[in-house]
Amino acid sequence: MRNFHWFFSLVFFVLLFSCSKDETLLEGETPPKFAYIVTKDKPNSLQLVEFPLLKVIDEDIFFSVNKKRLDEISQIVEYRGFIYIFQKNSCKITIATSDSLKFVAELEWKAENYKPSSIAFVNATTGFISFQDSSLIYVLDLTNFKVARKINTNFPISFLDNVNFYVLGLSFYSGNLTILDSRTYSVLNEVFIGDNPLAYGFSAEKNSIFILCVGKGKLDTNQTKTNAKLIVLNYPNFSKISEADLNIGSISAQTIVPTGIVVHGKYYGLISTLSGLLRFSVSNPKQVQRYIVGEFHNIFYDYKRDQIIALSKASTTTTIYYINPNNSAIVSKMTLNKDILLVFPK
Repeated sequence: MRNFHWFFSLVFFVLLFSCSKDETLLEGETPPKFAYIVTKDKPNSLQLVEFPLLKVIDEDIFFSVNKKRLDEISQIVEYRGFIYIFQKNSCKITIATSDSLKFVAELEWKAENYKPSSIAFVNATTGFISFQDSSLIYVLDLTNFKVARKINTNFPISFLDNVNFYVLGLSFYSGNLTILDSRTYSVLNEVFIGDNPLAYGFSAEKNSIFILCVGKGKLDTNQTKTNAKLIVLNYPNFSKISEADLNIGSISAQTIVPTGIVVHGKYYGLISTLSGLLRFSVSNPKQVQRYIVGEFHNIFYDYKRDQIIALSKASTTTTIYYINPNNSAIVSKMTLNKDILLVFPK
């Protein structure tokens, strides 16, 4: 279980980067002008940094604004003017305004020892929160940031997202996809996926779900290893369309460790792995290739600037790739040195 906790901090919650005064830029768009970065120092500090100058504007912007410090930060999510700062190991989520980081509310589950794993927003007033070690889903009223109700599921859910009125949750260890109805707050169905599903993305037309599976035996060495794979389901009936093993040339899918997936454009999806950044065809997901060599710890879509950001780490350096979601072309990249924990574009 400890290996899983480490792995989940590594791959989810988005966004492990590094920082230095050296940079390399390709022609094209410049990186985000400002970003929040989380240092590996303890306690964590939420720094405000200007890119590409890499100038630290504030060493701990959250403390400067609120005169209180955050615990170890595992994930940051933004929705409709607020950011949700996950402090998984402290069993809480701190909510602040996106523009100024002014404290708004705090959700805490220390008494229950529930570690929040993911959040999905179905509309302007309702959010769903899952937990790493609990099969409960908490429904959050976004008008007052109070828990409105709880939903019982059969498995702890590690990743949540939503499409239309469905909330879809992946259970890493049980291998299940749980389908919830956000209108009735009920579980509609469960679909067995297997092979440690990590995350998923939707096609642009929202008619396919691309589920990324790590494969068994990567974290628990007592398990027999299975292949890392990409499973595609039809939406909205959730039947399987295809399944592809993530082999990269001579590197077997049994040894590849995926860390994230983005499916945003019409033509290509991208998968980050510790063996490289993979690109696959949305129309034919079995066409998978290693697009960039490197040890990619994360990938995510920056909706503010309509770009995909991928992180590759090597020894003491990290390269941030900025990628066009429409054609998967590399717009620019920046190689940085000083190791930090997390970056979130402002």
